[in-house]
Amino acid sequence: GDIVTREDIDVGLNALCTTDQSPHRARFDGTTQHFVCVQDAFIVPYVVSDVETVEITTESPVSGERIEVTVTDNEVTTDPAEAVMSVGVAADISEPATDDESPEIAYGKICPYGHAFLNREEYEQWADTVDAVTMVAPLEDAFQLARAIGNATQ
Repeated sequence: GDIVTREDIDVGLNALCTTDQSPHRARFDGTTQHFVCVQDAFIVPYVVSDVETVEITTESPVSGERIEVTVTDNEVTTDPAEAVMSVGVAADISEPATDDESPEIAYGKICPYGHAFLNREEYEQWADTVDAVTMVAPLEDAFQLARAIGNATQ
């Protein structure tokens, strides 16, 4: 197959998994954008021009408690500090019925499993209830992943 280079990668806000309403919200430049998964909110400062700070607010799917995250180009701060995030993929992955490489296919299998939790214990409660293969990571890891994606697109 072809080798993908940085010039082939075009990630902008329109490439992220946005929605009209969601518990995962990012505020930047006087606007609020809702995302299907919390990870996409972390990518905003790297794919939207002239955005230096993004205020992310999300809710734990277990307790409904609010989690606040501030992301800049250089750091992430979280409240509560022990908050974690999930990354996952649906357990029932099968080959798509079409050769279409639509991002929506991936979004439907990945995005529903990207959440933030107050702590690892909440994540474990949630993970026992979903039909997906998931893992837990500190929110700092989401920041590092977002920064890597952002740097790859510049």
